[in-house]
Amino acid sequence: MKLAQIFTKRISLPKTLSEKPQGLKCLIKYHAEENKN
Repeated sequence: MKLAQIFTKRISLPKTLSEKPQGLKCLIKYHAEENKN
């Protein structure tokens, strides 16, 4: 279940990145959070 959520997020992340340059910061933060858990 969690894997499916991560997979969905991974798909939607590129869209966010192309829409906002700020998305890159969110991406880095997202990966940092993932590595903690």
